[in-house]
Amino acid sequence: MKQTQIEQMFETESGKLPEIRERFMGQVVRWAYSEMEIWSWMEKRHWVADEDMLRDPEGALYSCGYDSLNRPVVLCYFDSKTIHESPPRCIPPKTLVCEEFVNHQEDGLEVLRFVRGELDRVSRLRFRGTLLVEDESVIREVYQHTLIQHEGSKKKRQLSLNNKGQPFFEIDFGPHGEQSYFRVRRDGSRFQLYQPLPKGITIKSLKATVRKRLMELIPELVSAAAIPEPIYCVALAYDDEGNDALPPIIGIGMESERQRWVAEHGKRAKDYVWNPAEFQHYERSETQVLDDELEEACDYLNSKWAEAGTGTAAAKLLIEIAALLNQVDWPSFIQRTSDFVVYAVGFEGGGLRKSLKASLGSEKLVLLKRKGCL
Repeated sequence: MKQTQIEQMFETESGKLPEIRERFMGQVVRWAYSEMEIWSWMEKRHWVADEDMLRDPEGALYSCGYDSLNRPVVLCYFDSKTIHESPPRCIPPKTLVCEEFVNHQEDGLEVLRFVRGELDRVSRLRFRGTLLVEDESVIREVYQHTLIQHEGSKKKRQLSLNNKGQPFFEIDFGPHGEQSYFRVRRDGSRFQLYQPLPKGITIKSLKATVRKRLMELIPELVSAAAIPEPIYCVALAYDDEGNDALPPIIGIGMESERQRWVAEHGKRAKDYVWNPAEFQHYERSETQVLDDELEEACDYLNSKWAEAGTGTAAAKLLIEIAALLNQVDWPSFIQRTSDFVVYAVGFEGGGLRKSLKASLGSEKLVLLKRKGCL
């Protein structure tokens, strides 16, 4: 997948802390010290007044370096140890935890944040006055892009965009700060989240729709991919980190990939064999499940299950669907290995063992163990 400029920047700036530190420290003409955060680059404002600053670094938990134009360019955060007395007090050891380097631009800021010496965040921010109107960031290697619209000084709308610049999530703000949440579909239409189910629609009927559509669409998708070699698996990958789990992202594992991982990694090959993010055919155009009926049912289920605060129901449904897909007649022209399996797995590996047990018979499980894949 083509990288954005900021994703490329995250890669190129990783490992360059000494050079970056030297460049920005060279701009500093004075320092300020405090027990509290001094300046917020997300809000372009100071938290601590000049008269409340410490006179020297002794006892400081935060320091801020200013350039010749009196702009904050280096922010440092130090570790602290709380002594449980009455009242509690903090003793700051000389341990630098976080460094932030701020490049002031015509319409905003560019920020590099290092935590314990490792690049943690790269951000490009645009402002209207002191109001943040755009934040494009890579945070711990994850791309995030937000546009914020204001009415006067108040937030009116917040849009989340993917790395192709397409909106996928929206928050609307009412006159008193009340919030409404929407998923933005590919055609630009919006689906309001956290709303009551329409009359006649139930959790049971929605699950039936998801089950039916995935059972039909996934074999069609694999057929259309036209992979000219045997495949050993199809993965239904879902978010098990607290975000919407449906619909799943489809991954197709080729036997040539599995053989290479076993040869290269031995007993550790299983970390690659069942991780769809390692597959060549994952998050590509040929593995996208595109279906309006499916997406609407998934939206309703994600919304209702989010209210319940659990992702286990979605995982359970996908494990069930994966098991059913192992029982259908797949098109004969799709080359499959003798131990071919469809399974569900979370982005962080959750549910894998349960899904394989539900999807595979005892003979296939034994065969995979012999191959060193389990």
